[in-house]
Amino acid sequence: MKNSFSLIILFAFFTGLSVLAQDHPKSDTTHIKSNFQKKKPYVIITNDGTEYVGEIESDDGREILVNTKDKGEIYISKNTIRSIELQTAHTAKSTFQKKKTYIIVTNDGTEYVGEIESDNAREILINTKDKGQMFIPKYSIKSIDLLTNENYQSGELITPNHFQNYYMASTNALPFKRNEVIANTYYFFGYSFNYSLNENVAIGLHTTFLCKPIGIGVKTSFAVSDKDFLGIEMHGGYLSLNTVGGNNTLLGHLGVKYTHGDAAGSVTLGAGIGSIAAAFSSTYAGTADKVGYYFYSAGGKRLSKGSMGVYEFWTAPNNNATLVGVGLRLMKKPKTSFTFGILNFISRNYSTYNGTSTSGGSTRVQTFPYLGMCFKI
Repeated sequence: MKNSFSLIILFAFFTGLSVLAQDHPKSDTTHIKSNFQKKKPYVIITNDGTEYVGEIESDDGREILVNTKDKGEIYISKNTIRSIELQTAHTAKSTFQKKKTYIIVTNDGTEYVGEIESDNAREILINTKDKGQMFIPKYSIKSIDLLTNENYQSGELITPNHFQNYYMASTNALPFKRNEVIANTYYFFGYSFNYSLNENVAIGLHTTFLCKPIGIGVKTSFAVSDKDFLGIEMHGGYLSLNTVGGNNTLLGHLGVKYTHGDAAGSVTLGAGIGSIAAAFSSTYAGTADKVGYYFYSAGGKRLSKGSMGVYEFWTAPNNNATLVGVGLRLMKKPKTSFTFGILNFISRNYSTYNGTSTSGGSTRVQTFPYLGMCFKI
């Protein structure tokens, strides 16, 4: 009986050792079948931000064996792992340039400036000068841009000028953006819709809320140098004077312009000729064709982080008319831009004798507010 009891004790002792041995196997777990896909690269990120990329060869619940290209086989304890994801185009190794400074703007407007050290599908690790290393979740990121002299000045992020071709009522000869559709409205009554075929050519439709007058146009841009551009624009359309009487007035325009500058600031000089050709009817039997020419200068200069000062000067000598305006363009949003300003219309009325202008006359100045808006469609 005593010997039997001793055998039972020994049997229980060795059985316990066997159970313990099964609960705590050796660290060599290559024989355990992994639930991860074979021959597929995974991205493993640990709690301290370390990133491992390679094929997972085994997984025993406590640790993972990953075969990396740069470090070979490595065991990683599961309690130190933050995430494991199959490598795709989005989780592949960061495509950001090393030793380059980037600007990250989050959805709440917070800005981070520094070098991007790692990038995966969930977050970005950026090393900033003032706050050190920071993980930023990708869902909270609004934009990521490489820091340049154009988008970062005096320690401040400069909002890009998404409507670089526009001042107030006029445009410049800067290059267009391919396949972009921009609408420009004045007082929400006059509208201009422009579609850029490429960087050099854009076509447009111009009308009012009443759909008359209405016309089509073509604009071009040709680079002379990095900051010098030439452009030609043509427009044609009609103004219905009397739909009942059948009288239509044709409108035509041809202009040229030169622009020096870029999206941050530019100056444009231009000239053109316009014509009004009336189709006669009994109602307007005395109507005659008119041809006029004009010269203009316009420009814009960035004033702050999200605003630009703009001006325009137009003169039509044979009509004794001049238009001078200044305004402020707001550029905080990528798809809309508002312009507020003041326009002064200056006209000269000469005294006439037998149909001929004489000296003297009076100058009239009319001042009125300007409201314009550009938006992308």
